[in-house]
Order: sequence, then C-alpha cells, then structure tokens
Amino acid sequence: MSQIITTHPERARVLGEVHARPFEPMPTPRVVRHVALLTGAEEAEALHEAISHCATEAGVAPPAPQVRYYVLNAFGGRLRWEQHSEFGSLTWDAPPRNAHDGLALIIERATKPLGQVISMTRIDVLEHDSDVNFEKIYDHRSLCVSKVENGVALIATDFRQSDDGATRMTIINQSATEIAIGALVQRLLEIETYRTLALLGLPLAQRTAPIVSGIETSLATITADLKDHPHGISERLLDEITRLSADLEANAAACLFRFGASRAYHEIVRLRLDAIQEVGYEHHPTLEAFLIRRLQPAMQTIHALEERQANLSRKLSRAANLLRTRVDVELERQNRDLLTSMNHRAKQQLRLQQTVEGLSIAAVSYYVVGLIAYLLKGIDTPLQALFGYAYISAVLTALSVPVVVAAMWYVVRRIRRTPLDEK
Repeated sequence: MSQIITTHPERARVLGEVHARPFEPMPTPRVVRHVALLTGAEEAEALHEAISHCATEAGVAPPAPQVRYYVLNAFGGRLRWEQHSEFGSLTWDAPPRNAHDGLALIIERATKPLGQVISMTRIDVLEHDSDVNFEKIYDHRSLCVSKVENGVALIATDFRQSDDGATRMTIINQSATEIAIGALVQRLLEIETYRTLALLGLPLAQRTAPIVSGIETSLATITADLKDHPHGISERLLDEITRLSADLEANAAACLFRFGASRAYHEIVRLRLDAIQEVGYEHHPTLEAFLIRRLQPAMQTIHALEERQANLSRKLSRAANLLRTRVDVELERQNRDLLTSMNHRAKQQLRLQQTVEGLSIAAVSYYVVGLIAYLLKGIDTPLQALFGYAYISAVLTALSVPVVVAAMWYVVRRIRRTPLDEK
C-alpha cells in the first residue's frame, strides 16, 4: 500500500501553515515593542543567531536552523521572532515595569548587522479604568480613536513617531479576553508594518516618474520626426526607439518587485483593518479612514506609473514596428533601384558584347581570309594552268570571304549558346 500511495513531500509544511504564527494570549496591562527589519539572507541568519544566543542564555532550546517563527518566554516577558520573505520582525511584550528589554537583549548579542529598520511600534495595553487623555498623549491633528470588535476595546494612535522613532498606540481593554487582546495587538502591528512597507513603492515611483516622462517626450519627438521626414531617417529613429525601449524595460524591471510588493502589502493592510471591526469614537476618525485617505493616493500613484510604463511600452513597440516596416520598404525600394540599374548595365554589357562579337567575327574572318589568300597565292601557278585564268587565286580568295564570315558567325553563335556546364 505504501508503494501505491505516497505522501507529498510538502504536505506537512502546507498543513502546518494554517497553524503558523498563532495569536499569543496577552494579559492586561502590557507593553509591546515591535521592530521590523529589512533583511537579506545574511541578516536573517544573523537574527537567527541572536535569537539562539538569547534562548541558550535563558536555558531553553534555540530555534531549529530552518525555523522562521519562534517564541521565547524568558526574562520576565515574551520575545517573538518572525522571518518573512523580505523582512524579519521582533516583538517583545512584558508587564509595564519589567526590568528587561528583549529587543535590547537581541541587539546586544548580535555579532552581525541585523538589517535596516523599516517600522518600529510601541503599544500600551491598559486596563479599562485607566485615566488616559488621548489629546495630551497624541497629536490632535492626526489622532485616531476607534472602538473595535463590538466595543471590547478602545484603540488610539496618531501614526507619528515618538522620540525613539517608534509609532505609539494605546489599547484600552474594556472587556476583551487575553486571546482577543493578543489578536488585536498582532493585527495593529501588522497594520503599522505593512502600511510602511506598502509605501516603499512611492519614493521609487516618484524617482521613476521623471524617467518615464523623458521617454514619453523622446517618443513624441521621434513620432513628429517620423511624420515630418517620411524618408531617409528611419534607421536613425529606429535606433533611438530601440534605445528608449531598452531603457524603459530596464526601468520597469527594476520597479516590478517593489510595485508588486506594495500592492500585496496594501491589500494586507485593508484586510487587517476589516478584521478589527472598528467603529468611530466620538468626533475622532477611525484608523481605516485615516490610513486609506493617505495610502490610497500613494497606491494610485504607483498604479498610474505602472499603467504609464505599460502603455509606453506598447507605444514604443508600435512605433518600432512602423519604423521597421518603413525601413523594409526603403530597402525594397533600394533593391528595386539596384536591380533596375543592374538590368540597365546588363543591357549595355549585352550591346557591348554583341559589338565585340561582330568585331571579333570580322577580325577572325580577316585573318582566315588572309591565310586562304596566302595559301592560294602559293599555288597560284598550278591553279592558272588548271583553270586557264590569270587571276584565279584572287577570285577564289574573294569567294571565300562570305563563306569564312558565315562560318565564323556560326562558331561564335554556337559558343555563346552552349551552356557553361556542357563546356
């Protein structure tokens, strides 16, 4: 039976993906600190090594070599490490007055660069009876306050960075369970991280837009030249369009991953905002209203630039095809003129050849008749005795002229008509 039905080598990994990165229960009060680092292969390995050192120091088993998610309960709190495709994240949560800082422990034990910080977040989870004035903590111009999950918690933030560079958020636990608070914290961290990653495509789009505009201007100039100068410059214009196409494709390839990632991250942000089920609180905007109002224009800018690149690529392709057609027509015209010229030369050569053949027939006939004359002159006396005429050799020489000419003409004509392969 085992030979007939086998297990797919990725089955365990696929089944385990459903349970990967579960929501961790989180008591109240709690302080959560989170950092997301853009990492390559070396930085991800360095993060793994630093987590392993902390685990060894705490007396627990370190993460396995291929593990991408690990939770360390030690030092009075909980340290969670997650490795994603292009970034790694560290999350430390502990009671408000805990003596240790898990993020600082990781940094102290790192022996190699851990990556570039792209997002830092601090979330304070407070009891429902906490006396908090959001207007004093946050900037009132961008303060967002919402009730989430049917009013079990209240969240507030202004999405601004504090003195330590972290975006600060506050959760007031009204009646949520530890699991619900853990899920809410993770979703808020993902919203802050992914909205930052989604916006990474905007600076690239802003840097790329002038390049695309330059290519569009050059294409407009080329098409105007193509219209105003229909002949003689097609090859030069085709070379310029080929160069522009290469520049555009290289530019689009450089933007492909970043723009695609921005779309994916923006979709995750939208899904996480839907998941927290927020409603407005008093006169303050919700997180979704604040973020979408700022994220949407950025994503529209990225999308518009992608459309410009795609449309420009199609226009360059059509212009290149038009120019190639024109170049082909010009080449065919040149070939036609060349064939006409060759045909004219062939006719001239034929006339010259016919003239030379006539001259050669006359020259050869002259020499042959001369030889006949010398021959007859040598036997002139016997001929006179035979025929009884005094000028018999001259008469015979004169009679040989048409015969010799006809013979020479026949020989030359035969030579001209004989195929080369028969020769």
